Amino acid sequence: MASKKTTLLLLKVFLPSLFFELLIVEATTDVNSIDADLNIKGWGCIEGEKKALLEFKHGLIDPSSRLSSWVGADCCKWRGVDCHNQTGNVVKLDLKYFGLGGEISDSLLHFKHLNYLDLSFNYFQGIPIPNFLGSFERLRYLNLSNAEFGGMIPPHLGNLSHLRYLDLNGGGYQMRVSNLNWLSSLPFLKYLDLGTVDLSKVTSNWTQAVNMLPSLLELHLSECELNDFPHYSHLNPFVNLTSLLVLDLSYNDFNTTLPGWLFNSTTLRDLYLNDVTIGGSIPHVNLQSLPNLVTLDLSSNDIGSEGIELVNGLSICCNNSLEELYLGYNYWLSGQLPDSLGNFNNLRYLDLSYSSFNGPLPNSIQHLTKLECLNMSENSISGPIPTWIGNFSHMNRLDLSFNLRATPTGVAIRGAISITAKMAPKP
Repeated sequence: MASKKTTLLLLKVFLPSLFFELLIVEATTDVNSIDADLNIKGWGCIEGEKKALLEFKHGLIDPSSRLSSWVGADCCKWRGVDCHNQTGNVVKLDLKYFGLGGEISDSLLHFKHLNYLDLSFNYFQGIPIPNFLGSFERLRYLNLSNAEFGGMIPPHLGNLSHLRYLDLNGGGYQMRVSNLNWLSSLPFLKYLDLGTVDLSKVTSNWTQAVNMLPSLLELHLSECELNDFPHYSHLNPFVNLTSLLVLDLSYNDFNTTLPGWLFNSTTLRDLYLNDVTIGGSIPHVNLQSLPNLVTLDLSSNDIGSEGIELVNGLSICCNNSLEELYLGYNYWLSGQLPDSLGNFNNLRYLDLSYSSFNGPLPNSIQHLTKLECLNMSENSISGPIPTWIGNFSHMNRLDLSFNLRATPTGVAIRGAISITAKMAPKP
C-alpha cells in the first residue's frame, strides 16, 4: 500500500495537470520577474523590503546555502525573489525545495504587495504556521505543502480574501484544525489541498464548509481521518460540489456506499476514492451526468459484483472521456470481465488487479488501442493469452501474473514493454 501512495504522490508532484499549470498562471498574473526594463529605468528593490528579506533570512537555517545569492544592492535579483517591474515592490517569494528550516520572521509583513508565497518542501520541524500569514491582503497563491509545519492551522488564513490557491498538504508532522469556518471567507479559492491534515473534529460538517467556496474547482482531502461521507437528503442538504473538476478523498475511512451526489456533476474530471472503505450498491441512475470523467480510482475498497454494473454504466457515459480506470484490490469484485471494457476509446490505464475475475480475457479489450498499462494480476483469468495482446503499440506494462490456468501463447509484443506473466499453479 505504501508503494501505491508513493506513486500517487510522485504523479501529483512531477506530473501536474494542465489545469494545475493554468491555475498557477492565473494566480500569478500580477507577478512580474525582474528584467532589463528595471535596469533601463534604474529601478531596483525598495530598501525597507531588502532589510526585511535579510531579517527573514537571519531567522532561517539554510544548510544548502540556497540563499547565498541574497547579497548585493538589488534584492530583486536574489534567488526566489520577484519584484513588480514598475514599482520595485516584492510581489513573489518562491522558496520551494530550498531545504530551509528555522523560524518564519514577521519581517515578511513589510511586503504589502506580496501575492505569491511558496515555502513548500522545506524542513520547519513541526513549528506552527504563523498567524501573521493571514495578513497579506493581496495574496493569491499560498503553498506550504510538505514544509514540515505542525500543530493547529490558524483560522487567520481566512483573512486572505483574494486567495485562489491554497495548499497545506502536510509532511512528517501532524497538522489539524478545530473548525473550517474560515474557509467561507475565501470566495475566489479555486484549489484547496488539506491532504494529511487531521480533520477528525470536523468530519461531520466538512461538506458544508467546502460548499461555501463558490469558485472551487479542485479539492484534495486525502488521508484526513474523515469518516463521514454524507448522502444528500432533506436532512443534509449541504452537498453541492457539482462544479468540481477534481475531487480527491482517498485514504479515509468512510465505511459506506457511494453517495448519489458524486454522480451529479457534469464537470467532474478526476475522482480519487481509493482506500476509503466503500462498498455495496453503486448509484447508476445518473451516470449520464459524468460525460467528462477522465480518471476514476476506486481501488482498495470493498466493491463486489456491482463494480461490473459501474463499468457497464461508465462505458455508456464516459466511453470517449475516460483515460484511467483503477479498480484493483477489490477482492469481492468477481465474475467474468464485461465486454463493455472495450468501449472506452481513449483508455490508457486499466488496473483490475487483486480481484476475483474469472474466465477468459474478453476480445473487446483488443479495441483499447491506446492502452499503455494493463494490470490483471492476481485474478482467476483462464484460457490462452490471446494473440491480439501483442497489437498494443502504446503498451509499456502488461501484468497477467498469478492467474488460474491462463496459458501463454507465442505472442509477439510490439515496442518496448515490461511484461509480467507468471502464472499461478494449476490446482
